[in-house]
This record gives sequence, structure tokens and C-alpha cells, in this order.
Amino acid sequence: MKNKHPVIEGTIILTLAGFLSRMIGFYNRIFLSRTIGAKELGIYQIIFPVYLFCYAICCQGYQVGLSQLVAANRAVQKNGNIRFLIRIALIFCISIALFLSVGLFFFSDEISRSILNTPASSLSLKIVAIALPCVTIKGCIHGYYIGSGISSVPAASQLIEQITRVGSIFLIANTVLYVKLSGAKLAVSGMVIGEMISCLFMIFFYRRNGDIKKSPEEPRRILCRDFFKISIPLSGNRICLTLLQSLEAIYIPKQLILFYHDSSVSLELYGILTGITLPFLLFPSTITNSLATMLLPSVSADYEKQNKQHLTHTISLATYGSFFMGMLFTGVFFLFGPWMVTTLFHCPAAKGYIRALAFLCPCLYLSSIFTSILNGMGKTHATFLHNIAAIIIRLIFICFAIPQFGIEGYIWGLLISNFTLVLLNYQKIQKLLSENRVRKTGK
Repeated sequence: MKNKHPVIEGTIILTLAGFLSRMIGFYNRIFLSRTIGAKELGIYQIIFPVYLFCYAICCQGYQVGLSQLVAANRAVQKNGNIRFLIRIALIFCISIALFLSVGLFFFSDEISRSILNTPASSLSLKIVAIALPCVTIKGCIHGYYIGSGISSVPAASQLIEQITRVGSIFLIANTVLYVKLSGAKLAVSGMVIGEMISCLFMIFFYRRNGDIKKSPEEPRRILCRDFFKISIPLSGNRICLTLLQSLEAIYIPKQLILFYHDSSVSLELYGILTGITLPFLLFPSTITNSLATMLLPSVSADYEKQNKQHLTHTISLATYGSFFMGMLFTGVFFLFGPWMVTTLFHCPAAKGYIRALAFLCPCLYLSSIFTSILNGMGKTHATFLHNIAAIIIRLIFICFAIPQFGIEGYIWGLLISNFTLVLLNYQKIQKLLSENRVRKTGK
């Protein structure tokens, strides 16, 4: 009988799907940059703070909480509890998503004008509002599958979403629909169609699952209490972090205008940095993101069982692997990055950014691993505080460095804040492991 390690197996499945998705998405970025231009790409990027903030409110923390509870109940074969928990998560999250979707649709003009300072983004916000309920349903079912240790369905959903997104963008761009859905609206429409199709896929597979159709083994009141006890703090953390990240993304173009004195140039530079350069650097993070997703339930189980040796071994392998991968891609992007972005995106302006930000790679890849490890140890408050510290550093650079040095000021902020985040997370993990070793010795 084969003895497969669930973390390794799940990571491989998610990584393969992630690489295929990233490759498809990479083509999408190239196609969009050539079709709609850097300025419209900047408008597309600027609506994401609002969208992600809404997603954080209605789903993100609850998805992680559901995943943890599903994993715990799977371990003791309480499948009836799992069914009830999924139902509670879906009802609660969808209700919030529908409310936010309606609000975002009807107040898009005010948000685009007063908050984003980009009136041209109004229609894009209306379109993206349609995706919120679909993303929420998909997120809850995704949490169930990850908690169950089943990575194949989320992986397939990720692929379907990207294929549908890119296919719909290509079709719209080459038909009469492009007259109505040009520029940033093209990218947003593709995203919404992709999310809707992948949501239907997740619902189809979930409804086919017949092993959880049982009554809950524990009182519903207790299950509700456990779900909200875990999920609400996680959700609160995500909302606060996303709010700060949204403020960061909204203020960057505004501060760039103070230096360049041109809103079009500012949006274009913002689009190049966030729509081309950073996604390019994050392409290899498919591996570490997949590993981080599968690490959380594994670390959580080892930490609860006080399995120190296996926990330390898992953390060491994940840390060293991510660090060396980061160093490798720092060299690749520093040496070949300028040629890559010029060849693929036809964007010479991105050459200097890719070389400067290449040094971010070890920090970018390690941060998701360390965050997942700390969350698995139940130290969500630590990850929250560390992320807050990193965002505050970036906000300081946005407020004071960008008006003086332009986009380079923000690049310095990215480098310093990410290094600080990784250092704080690493110190906290080492402290926790040291405390556990002391307890074991004391016994």
C-alpha cells in the first residue's frame, strides 16, 4: 500500500495546477498589456483594493476557519458536524456577499470618484460586484476540500477559472462586444466569467459528495460557537489588513501625481509596477503558496499533538526550500528579468523595476510559508501584528518617499517592509519552537 504524505501530495497537485494557471494568467497579462495598455491596466489594478476588501469581509477568514474545523472533525470521523459547518458557513457568507455586492453596484460612482479618485473605474466596479457571491461560495467549498486534505478539486477549479477567464477575454476582444467592454472593463469581465464558471464547477463536485450526509454528532449551538469563535478573529484580522492594503493601493497613484504631476503617467507607472512587474516576480511563488496551503492543517495537527520532532522537521524543510528557491530566482530575475519583461510585455519601463525588486524574492516566498506556520500554531494575532507593522512601513514610504523620489520611493518601502515581515515571523517561530523544547525537557 502506498503511504503518501498529505502535505507533499497536496503541494504537488496544487503546484502543478498553480503553474498551469500562472502560465495561462501570464499569457493573459501579456495579452492585456498589449491590448488595453498600461494605463487601463492601472485602472484594472486600482479597483482590486475595493474588491479584496469586500471579499475579506464576506469570506476570507471564514474560509480558513471552516478549513481548520473540517480537518479537526475529519480526524475524529464526525462527518455530520462537517455538513452542518459547511451549511452555516455558506448561509452566513453568502448573505454578507449579496449585501456587499448590491452596495458596491449601486455606490460604484461615489466609490470611484471619492475613494479611488478614478471616475473611469465606475463601470468596472459594477461588473466586479457580480462576482462577489460566486467567489464566496467557491471560497467556502474550497475551505472544505482543503480541510479534508483533498487538493484535486480546488486545483481543477483554479485551472478552469483561468482558462475560462482568458478564453472569455480573448473572445470579447475579438468580437463586437469589445465596443462596450473595452479597456479595463475587458479584464474585469473576463475575471467575473471565470469566477462564475469555476463556482459552478465547485458546486457540482460538492453536491456529488455523498459521505457527509449525516446529522451533526454535536449540538448545533456548540458547532456555531466553535465556527464563529475561530472565524471571527481570523476575519477581523483579514479585514484590518485588507483595509490597510487597500489604503496603500489607493494612495500610491495619488502620491505619484505629486511627483510626476500627471495622472495618466501615474496610472501607467502604477499599472507597470502592480500589473506587470510584481506578478512577474510572484510567478514562482506558486510552489510556496501551494506548500503554505497544505502546511496549515499539518502544522496545526503536529502542534496540537505536541509532535515536536515532525513539526521542527516540516518547518525546517519548508524554510530552507523556500529560501534557496528565493535566492535562485533573485539571480534569474536580476540577470535576465529586464530582457524577459521587454520581450514578453514590450514594456521597457519595467526593466529597472524588475532588477530592483528581484531582491524581494526570498522574502516574498518565505512570508507565505511563515504566515501559514504561525496560523497553524494558532498564533494568528502574531501574523496580524507583523503584517500591520509591514504595511505601516510601506505607508510611511508612500506618504513621504514617493512625493520626493517617485516610484523608486515605493520600491524601497517594499524591500524594507518585506524584510521586516519575514524577520518578525522567523523570530516568533523560533521562539515558539524553543518554548516547546523547554517544556519537553522539563517533563
